[in-house]
Amino acid sequence: MTALFTAIVIVSIVIIVLPFYKNTHKEFLHEEAIDPIAALMQKKENLLQSMRELDFDFETGKISAQDYKELRATTQAQTVQVLKDIEQAQMRWQEMEKQC
Repeated sequence: MTALFTAIVIVSIVIIVLPFYKNTHKEFLHEEAIDPIAALMQKKENLLQSMRELDFDFETGKISAQDYKELRATTQAQTVQVLKDIEQAQMRWQEMEKQC
């Protein structure tokens, strides 16, 4: 009986949250198409905030050292890639400005 109740609660939460996720994702894709550098900068800020929260969670004992190490490495790798993407986008923008 509790398994059925749990399943109903989970399905209800997914149904409620899913439209918000879809709209946010669409808005991000639209913003990225209009201003890719601004979208990348926002993504960078989000990743940096994630690292700060991850550090805090580790310091307060909410996550294990192993999980922290893995999540931190993944988030750092994503941040490095976004920084590279920003640099490339800025270089392309400068090249376009020179041509105009």
